[in-house]
Amino acid sequence: MATIGITALSQCAGGGHATIRVTVNGVERALFDTSVDEVLASIDEQEVALAARLLIRAHAIGKTKAQVATNLAVGLTIVA
Repeated sequence: MATIGITALSQCAGGGHATIRVTVNGVERALFDTSVDEVLASIDEQEVALAARLLIRAHAIGKTKAQVATNLAVGLTIVA
């Protein structure tokens, strides 16, 4: 299991833009800028598939191949 942290490091004075830090198990893995408009945009099928793939990979951190296979067979529920 992985712990994924998403934190706003800074936000513009108007509140429409922010710099986001992403950590995985306490280690910074990404830093990017985003906006409220981007966050509220609809998600297409490819983005949903990519998000699911990445969450499954994060969930698999520290697990054996057999454990991952079992998890995939029974399914995962990720609450955000």
